[in-house]
Amino acid sequence: MKLADGSLLRLEAVRVGGRWLTSAEALERFAARQTPTHDDAPQPQVRTPGRRQRESERAAKALSARGI
Repeated sequence: MKLADGSLLRLEAVRVGGRWLTSAEALERFAARQTPTHDDAPQPQVRTPGRRQRESERAAKALSARGI
């Protein structure tokens, strides 16, 4: 689902034995992200597993280049 700011929102879930499972907490976060706020504070962006992996690899390369 695309949000008003153009970002993509997905419900956190896992597939186990052919069934999709999620948690009450994930449903709450999903609903909260869809609810508009009336303050000017930006909503925190959720990092996807793929994005987290790419950022980790980028950081590891930077540390390796510095000999750490």
